[in-house]
Amino acid sequence: MGRTRLDVWLTKKYPSHSRSYFHRLIESGCVRVNGKKERKSSFVHTEDRVEVEFLPDSPALSFLVPEPIPLQVVYEDDFLLVVDKPAGMVVHPGPGHHKGTFAHAFLHRCCVEQDEASPSLRPGIVHRLDRETSGLLLAAKTIQAQKDLSEQFARREVKKEYLLLARGRLRATPLEIDVPVGRDPRDRKKMRASSVLRGRYAHTKFLEHDFENQVSLLSAFPLTGRQHQIRVHLKLMGMSLIGDKLYGTPEKNVQRHMLHAFRLEFLHPVYRTKIALETSFPVDFALCCSRYGFDLKGLFDLSTSQNKK
Repeated sequence: MGRTRLDVWLTKKYPSHSRSYFHRLIESGCVRVNGKKERKSSFVHTEDRVEVEFLPDSPALSFLVPEPIPLQVVYEDDFLLVVDKPAGMVVHPGPGHHKGTFAHAFLHRCCVEQDEASPSLRPGIVHRLDRETSGLLLAAKTIQAQKDLSEQFARREVKKEYLLLARGRLRATPLEIDVPVGRDPRDRKKMRASSVLRGRYAHTKFLEHDFENQVSLLSAFPLTGRQHQIRVHLKLMGMSLIGDKLYGTPEKNVQRHMLHAFRLEFLHPVYRTKIALETSFPVDFALCCSRYGFDLKGLFDLSTSQNKK
């Protein structure tokens, strides 16, 4: 194989498909190199393992069809949109999720500038939240805004705070974990925090607000944005999110993991002013907190959201 661009290598290996087809597969997360998603411009080497999930080469994969899905808008101007994403909504198309995503709703609500020569399955998206994670999600309406915001994330200048419920307790508070995160070699659906396995640098700060009934109410501040980062750093400490079926155990009457993207702070890509946002708590999150004895209103002075659709 030598050293070859990923999209070029795929086109040569599978000549029945076009290079633009593989661009779309890479964008949608269907191509992994050594278990990790890569960019189309990444290079692959002889010893690398490339996994491809082929999808139908159809118009549905070539472009997104806008869908009239309601969004709860927290902030909007001519250049960007911030919404309070409900738990259960996928951010962009990928394997098994070809419609009903935030990306489809975003295109329906906004006029999003895209590269016409290479339309993306992730228009304007500069970061992600897991499907079961609720809270603040930022997207750009122009190519330049997307570039600027993406660079802010890459430079770790965007400040993010998540509120979560976890079984177990921190050994100290505040606490910082800076252990690399990579694909779990024993279960490809999982990520794993390990200084031994090949992984990417990951850094999370944790702060305890309260501890009741063997459950912690915490804030997490991820300084990097690795897949499942907060969840696997908790796992490393012998803790797990309440309701996390992948890294923990199922909880009675809890339908999803209790992780909420609570605060977001960044520099406006055009006006260069600081944007600092926070959102209220979903009803299911607030009820779960109450069940374990936590008083959110007393701690944060925010009302719960009555309609997260």
